[in-house]
Amino acid sequence: MTKTRTQTRTRILICDDDPQLVALLQILLKNLNYDIAGTVTSGEAAIQQAGDISPDLVLMDIMLAGTTDGIQAASEISEKQAIPVVFMTASEDQAVFERAKITQPFGYILKPFNDNSLRIAIEMALYKDLKEKELRVARNFSRNIINSSLDMIIAVDNNRLITEFNAAAEESFGYSRADVIGKHVNLLYADVEEGRHIHEITLKNGRCVAEIHNRTQSGEIFPSLLASSILHDATGNQIGVMGISQDITELKRTQAALEISRDYARNLIDSSIDMIIAVDNDRRIIEFNRAAVEIFGYTREEMLGQQIDQLYVDPDAGSRTHELTQLQGRHVTEVQNQRKDGEIFPALLSASVLKDQNGHPIGIMGVSRDITLLKAAEERLRKSERRYRDLSTQLEEANNMKELLLDVITHDLKNPAGVIEGMSKMMLAESGNNEMLSVIRESSQNLLNVIDHATALSSVTLGEELEKSDLDLARMLRDVVAEFSGDLRTAKLSVDFEIPDRLVVQAHPIIAEIFRNYISNALKYATDGHKLILQGKKLESGNVIIRVKDFGETIPVANHEEIFQRRVQLDNGTKRRGRGLGLAIARRIAMAHSGRVWVEANTPKGNSFCLELPVKN
Repeated sequence: MTKTRTQTRTRILICDDDPQLVALLQILLKNLNYDIAGTVTSGEAAIQQAGDISPDLVLMDIMLAGTTDGIQAASEISEKQAIPVVFMTASEDQAVFERAKITQPFGYILKPFNDNSLRIAIEMALYKDLKEKELRVARNFSRNIINSSLDMIIAVDNNRLITEFNAAAEESFGYSRADVIGKHVNLLYADVEEGRHIHEITLKNGRCVAEIHNRTQSGEIFPSLLASSILHDATGNQIGVMGISQDITELKRTQAALEISRDYARNLIDSSIDMIIAVDNDRRIIEFNRAAVEIFGYTREEMLGQQIDQLYVDPDAGSRTHELTQLQGRHVTEVQNQRKDGEIFPALLSASVLKDQNGHPIGIMGVSRDITLLKAAEERLRKSERRYRDLSTQLEEANNMKELLLDVITHDLKNPAGVIEGMSKMMLAESGNNEMLSVIRESSQNLLNVIDHATALSSVTLGEELEKSDLDLARMLRDVVAEFSGDLRTAKLSVDFEIPDRLVVQAHPIIAEIFRNYISNALKYATDGHKLILQGKKLESGNVIIRVKDFGETIPVANHEEIFQRRVQLDNGTKRRGRGLGLAIARRIAMAHSGRVWVEANTPKGNSFCLELPVKN
């Protein structure tokens, strides 16, 4: 019998308005070693129960009394809950069968039935559900590889309508994936005839490597180096064309001096321009793509199952990269690799954690690129100011990619955290007061809050719009102070509140980070003042202003603006270099709310850190 992940018995929800049949089903199911999750007599109740108890399978009578019949109920359950449904009916009406078929049921049983036909239908449905879940995992693995690529990956069907558009393509063209899926690929070409010609060559030769001219959403034209190949389905039928391309604007600008365009083109391969290598948790190689075969000189068969250390000049450096990736979820670094013939070359590596469908780590995937030519270009570009500026532009774009990767990983973390929170909630509901489950749920909720804040900070960094709602800043200030109550007592810092009972604005909860930063800085630099005053009021302009006043050393006026810049810190009023990200992030958060932050002297001694926000955004 098919079991759930926790090896418990399969839980089945019965939906039938015939009490005698329901009683018979309960007997048969118990004899077959299944658990009865519940029984309902209407489509509306089936939808409600499926959402409340999440059974493993639903046995659904098609002809139900009420406004919602079994087919309608099954359609909604499958769409919202992804729970397999097996229909039961005494009708052999072909029209009814055709209607039911549209909902893609997991089984169909004609009444009357016996225990054997019931068992077969249930087991077939559970097996089909398991295989569909495995298929989703495989698709997620492919999506992870595509979106980890540093290059644009775009696929079209046989009518040249776009079917794939990865994150790198979104970044380069300015379109979102939703904007272009289903649109004709001519949308992306500066010269549609050039695009058509490359498509024809690909269909004729099986692949094509060429320089093309693309057009962004804003109308800007840029050159790309494209490697395209034919896509086939499982039976070998042609289903479209995939192109992997790279923006070569900067490469074109230095082409005459570096003379690398031809060498670079010769190194393109018909699948991925980058090396893709994956390892399991024991660092044994489980994926070694064609680009890696070509660059390292090993065959795929030689490397599968081998330790990845043999590809590193320094195996300890490879081990550290693996550990940092496991710790951080992702890691981007420069590494020194070694080919089969012993030649050493530098590579830019972007590594991320691979997870199974339950969110458990199963290994590490690395997408890397040989940067020998780029390193040689750096040396030559140092000889002239203009070339140095070009390299700086490339490095700035690489930094933007880091911020994009942070956003992807943050979203990937939220799904498993949400599953843990939801499962623990369900288990608490079933088991009652369980301290361990309560701790798991509370920890998962805290993790979700951390991820939400990380997502908000990522949005602020990228200049994206934050979702805002009515928030009471007076209550928020008191909550933040409560978080620091232990540290404030230790530092012997008292806190006076001079704020109204309510001070409501439209804001995102990330605004609390500004207050945390202000109070944290007071704990670091203003404890000798022994007092903080928190003031808040609504201005005549309609804006709200908050002041956090300390009585420590006064910051010189000349440094008032500078302390809100990145990597600038003050120590007893003296500027020193450091991470200094807190006040810089506070300024970005305020700007994302159309507000502002600043500091002014608190006469006769100390500083007043301020935040002004509009009531409505």
